[in-house]
Amino acid sequence: MTKHSSLLRTVRKSVSLILVLAFIAWGAVYLYRHPEDLAALGNISAGSLVALAWLALLKLAAMGMFTWINLDALGIRLGFGEWYGLSAMTAMGNYLIAFRGGAAIRGVYLKSRYNFPYSLFLSTVASLYLLTFPTNAFLGLLALAGVYLWLGVSQPALALFLLACIIGPVSFLILIRWAPQFSGRWTSKLNPVVEGWKVLTAKPTTVVKLILASVFNSLVTVLMIHFSFHALGVELPLVQSGVLGILYLISAMAPITPAGMGFAEAALVLASGALGLDSAINILAAGLNRSAMLVVSLLLGPIFTLLLSR
Repeated sequence: MTKHSSLLRTVRKSVSLILVLAFIAWGAVYLYRHPEDLAALGNISAGSLVALAWLALLKLAAMGMFTWINLDALGIRLGFGEWYGLSAMTAMGNYLIAFRGGAAIRGVYLKSRYNFPYSLFLSTVASLYLLTFPTNAFLGLLALAGVYLWLGVSQPALALFLLACIIGPVSFLILIRWAPQFSGRWTSKLNPVVEGWKVLTAKPTTVVKLILASVFNSLVTVLMIHFSFHALGVELPLVQSGVLGILYLISAMAPITPAGMGFAEAALVLASGALGLDSAINILAAGLNRSAMLVVSLLLGPIFTLLLSR
């Protein structure tokens, strides 16, 4: 590792930590100044917590399906316990290590057990992100259309943002299918993405399965956001939860902080405010949603790490 890359890694980790701490501090200060808003936490029922826990378990399954489909296309068949366990380990790693550290844990496991090339794994994961990003954005546009039709609320700036999230990645994926090897200092970094996309598109059914898995993942995320507000006594229309859930998911995909922590919550709070929701409830709902995933991931992650390491 060069001195320059080591410095860059240190800066990225520092920025990640600062962003997480800044969001936590902002939320803590707001709630400290408005202690009466914390009363909503006392009204959360056991049934709501159980529902969120089940949805968090489904979220791990949705995330694991990407690994299952991805590796199946490469000739490696994983059993349910293995791909679900890898999902739990990945989620745990993402919370403990910034910049998708869970993906590294998953890659090391596949390398040691199946002698699966780590470089090929990273290239297919990079291509997978480019596929799921526009899929989520398309679902977000549908949710925005629903908000406009049923609630009469329009968000043109948000619609343009989601449209850009579709056009950019889709155009890139179409063009790189026939792209040659890049040789430039910076453009050469695209070569793994090109190779990974060619591998995934070798079987058209693989792309269809990945899109369906992305839709399932999005629906589970939307339901988690919906039930987080429901637990706090706020009954959102499902289309409104859809907009918030998709924006949360897109923000969480940015590898800026561990599992998008803080960054995704800030996007959720700001988007909720734009839709006219109370600021305190937005912060509490974002924290409740994250807590459900955090607890389930940190409980199951070590268990599956022990089981799969055998």
